[in-house]
Amino acid sequence: PLNTPAALPVLSSLPVEELTPDKYAKWLLTLVGDLHQPTHLLQWEGYGKDLMVEYNGEEYTLLAFFEDYLPKAISPISRDKHMHKHFKRVKDYFEFTRRSPSELFRIWALEVAQAYCENVVKPIQ
Repeated sequence: PLNTPAALPVLSSLPVEELTPDKYAKWLLTLVGDLHQPTHLLQWEGYGKDLMVEYNGEEYTLLAFFEDYLPKAISPISRDKHMHKHFKRVKDYFEFTRRSPSELFRIWALEVAQAYCENVVKPIQ
């Protein structure tokens, strides 16, 4: 139902030596990285620039809250311990579902957008 492409034509212009698993992983991480900020997917309120939120007595635009405040406020986790478990779960999930990464990315993007609309946008409207 998602019409997931068998190939990514945009990558056809790249040299063959660039079409390696590590390059694909970098491309996927760029896409996934943008999902950390759900307003990137939605035009509502200027992608978060036109909406003010208050947290702990401070005011931020929604965009600034996600882009500036949260990255500084969240302490880093131990990469060795947690990343190994995370990547095993991701690997198991990909193998279990037998779906392509791009299809899973689209499903995840839809879930993030729906959760954002339901849990953030709807309560403040």
